[in-house]
Amino acid sequence: MKRASTFRLHQNVQAGLDLISQLQHRPKNKLVNEAVAEYVARHALQTDEALHDVLQRLKSYQKADPDFEQAIDSFVDTEASCGKHQDPAEGQSAPSSSPVTQRLRQLLDA
Repeated sequence: MKRASTFRLHQNVQAGLDLISQLQHRPKNKLVNEAVAEYVARHALQTDEALHDVLQRLKSYQKADPDFEQAIDSFVDTEASCGKHQDPAEGQSAPSSSPVTQRLRQLLDA
């Protein structure tokens, strides 16, 4: 399904597109669609590879610490070293103007 989109091009890009369209006797719309399709395909592959790398690192971390004991110990040590009076956010909720968040906080505080 085709859908209309609006994009702003830099003047030099627009001039190049106009010239190629004239020289190749091809519509600018077709040239832009081909260029964007190539860009999406190339970047989708790069993104897929990056996500695969992150997944492998997460799996490796999970194997090294399956119950997250090291992470929990690190968190506890950090909290203990800060002390109650050194943590400016201790006991404070993050502000939110969302009505849903405010209602949830009311229910949790009840």
